[in-house]
Amino acid sequence: MRLPVALMFVSLVCGAAPAHAQFGSLNDRLKQAQEAKDKLDKKVGDIRISDADERKLGEDVSAKLRQEFGVYQDKDLTKYVSLVGKVLTQGSSRPYLDWQFIVLDTDGVNAFASPGGLIHVTRGLLGLIRTESELAGVLGHEITHVTAKHTARAIQKNKLVSLTAQEVGGSAGLSEAVISQLAGAAYKTIISNAFDRDDEIEADRVGIGLANKAGYSPHGLSEVLKQLQERNKDRISRTDCSPRTRSSKIGSAISTPRLPPVSSPHPLRWRHVMRSTSRSRRSRSRTYRSSPALEG
Repeated sequence: MRLPVALMFVSLVCGAAPAHAQFGSLNDRLKQAQEAKDKLDKKVGDIRISDADERKLGEDVSAKLRQEFGVYQDKDLTKYVSLVGKVLTQGSSRPYLDWQFIVLDTDGVNAFASPGGLIHVTRGLLGLIRTESELAGVLGHEITHVTAKHTARAIQKNKLVSLTAQEVGGSAGLSEAVISQLAGAAYKTIISNAFDRDDEIEADRVGIGLANKAGYSPHGLSEVLKQLQERNKDRISRTDCSPRTRSSKIGSAISTPRLPPVSSPHPLRWRHVMRSTSRSRRSRSRTYRSSPALEG
């Protein structure tokens, strides 16, 4: 009975791999795993989004925003916001996009830029704005998020999607499944304001330039940020891109190129539009859900 046991022991000893070989195999597997991760990161970073795909992506995100908040049914107000916005887009780096401006039906103070040229502002934000120059400053900021493709940059930087090599490349454009993945990530980025500090500062700097080029005061956006700062003075900002920080950066951006302090065009028209909106709002009985404040 002892012989088979001894033979088994000898077999196990002789068949076992040396310790260094086992560690070598483990290191190989870890190296393979890291290479796979690096390839995945490269795939996400190599996403090429055409203008057509960007528009599809933006329409998907816009549909989610409209479903979440609803669209404010005031044609005159929407037309007015669109007129101001489209004047600004003509001075942007991408005037050829099919720009659309949508007013969301919520008391929350916010604005959202969907890829491809769809800009959303909330009824609550318009109620906070006092002049057309302030509106132009906000719209210029959001337009720049689109022209600089900040949403796509945030998706790539934060690795919010996982794609195969076949899904990333190809001359036929991105598949519907990939666009759906990207739209989900883009919506999370936009709704949670996950743009980084550099993107926000760029949007401020370029946005006030667009407004000023169209004849608006470059101080419009900073005035809105001051109101936001006062509105949220009891809240502690957890980012280095708070309204106070952004206002300071805007001041530097205005003084460096010496942008002219143009007065706000048509202030009476703005007041008239907002008075009409206030009357329309008082006649409604719907309860609105508030969205996060426009801080970033």
